[in-house]
Amino acid sequence: MGRLHFLGFIFLIVLLFLSPIFAEEYYADVKIEVNTSDWVEISGITNHPKLVVERTQDYISIQGDYYILNITLDDNFSEYSYDISFPINTIIIPIEISGDFRMETQERQLHLIGEGKNEPLTIIVQYNFGDEPEQLVRGKNSSMNNSSRGRLGELLVVQIILILLLIGVLILGGFYFFKYRKKPEESKYNPETLTDRQKLIVDYLEKKKKPVTQAELQIEIGLPKASLSRNIDSLVKKEIIKKERKGMTNVIFINKS
Repeated sequence: MGRLHFLGFIFLIVLLFLSPIFAEEYYADVKIEVNTSDWVEISGITNHPKLVVERTQDYISIQGDYYILNITLDDNFSEYSYDISFPINTIIIPIEISGDFRMETQERQLHLIGEGKNEPLTIIVQYNFGDEPEQLVRGKNSSMNNSSRGRLGELLVVQIILILLLIGVLILGGFYFFKYRKKPEESKYNPETLTDRQKLIVDYLEKKKKPVTQAELQIEIGLPKASLSRNIDSLVKKEIIKKERKGMTNVIFINKS
């Protein structure tokens, strides 16, 4: 009796080791054409009972404004490959796809092409039909997704460089502005020490910003000639203005030295 139990145990162990060998392995090499309605047409070769070569609606569902293509086969495939073609101007979003895949445009049709080994087959894609061809990719194994990430990375680098250049220009511009900007001229006199008539003379000269004749000054500010002459001499002594002889008259201007 003990020997029979031992032989039974050995047979069970052998069966467990040999069962994977005798287990059926699935394969698939198919083309799947997605129609603008809610069906697909499968062609090619496969031995999986659920991946039937036919026209079927089993793999298409509608969620809101989008169609969902869902081919999820949990059985292990020793090898599979597929080429899924979508109608012109289809917008697709790969949600979950096993193995490796890429996206190509052939005769204005978008193709999802993939392959894998020793794993279940999963293809879940959301799609809709737009006015212009567009491809939105989120599959982690997609070569197009990798290139999109590469382009985004390059764009990010360019943006960072532009921002750094802008910051550098602003820093240099600010440095130049504060270092070389023209400082407002400080008053060389205390206005409170001037009389009202002297202030009239100085204010007019500062407003004109150029030499004026004494006769013009007298007319513009309306001071008597004698009073104007006395106040001009006083301002010259204080080094606030200068007076120079030009021909038959005097020219008066602000002393900037």
